[in-house]
Amino acid sequence: MTDRTVALYVNTPNNPSGRVLSESTIDAMLGVARRHGLWVFCDEAYEEIYFDREAPEAIWKRPDICDQAIAFHTLSKTYGFAGARVGFTHGPAGIMNAIAGMQTFHTYCAPRPMQFGGVAALREGDAWVEESRTLYRDAGYAAAEALGVRRPDGGTFLFVDVTPHLDTNAEDSGAFLERCADVGVLLTPGRSCGADYAKWIRLCFTSVPRDRLDGALERLAPLFRTPGG
Repeated sequence: MTDRTVALYVNTPNNPSGRVLSESTIDAMLGVARRHGLWVFCDEAYEEIYFDREAPEAIWKRPDICDQAIAFHTLSKTYGFAGARVGFTHGPAGIMNAIAGMQTFHTYCAPRPMQFGGVAALREGDAWVEESRTLYRDAGYAAAEALGVRRPDGGTFLFVDVTPHLDTNAEDSGAFLERCADVGVLLTPGRSCGADYAKWIRLCFTSVPRDRLDGALERLAPLFRTPGG
């Protein structure tokens, strides 16, 4: 906390970890927001991508924080509508006037055809979302099993610490990523998610059809069983 801190950012289900935050974790975070009078930015990008559980409760709906919460939604993940760049934001009326004014001068609006596409997705996309959730779950669980890591709670990624597979003097996951590239699979360096994750990698299990994912996992699996050095 500094004199410039104005908001707490919360993302669940989470990118990159694939975790759904526990109730106790959320309670602790919101306690900090209340004590310091912070806005709570609720990133709902993955709100419908959760596995084998009831839908997580939306933080912005909680009566004890709703007057401090601003929610951000996108059609990019839930509806696979990423190219349209369509989303929406809501929060207390007072702050929304300021947000609307700022948004007007940054982006003006989404293209009209994409807005119609977004409306159709919201009205008619429930069956697609259910099917996709099942496909994503199966892909995520298969990836976790193949690599011997924890299953994701939701989202579209595995986020893995590959320190055991690095040389003891390695500063980041670069050498491991090169070995993955050598077998034909490209992964994201953890450093892109912050310096604390230099020795982590991120794997997206929804970016290719299932048969291609299975082939990639077959090539990756031996690398995740090899100690560093």
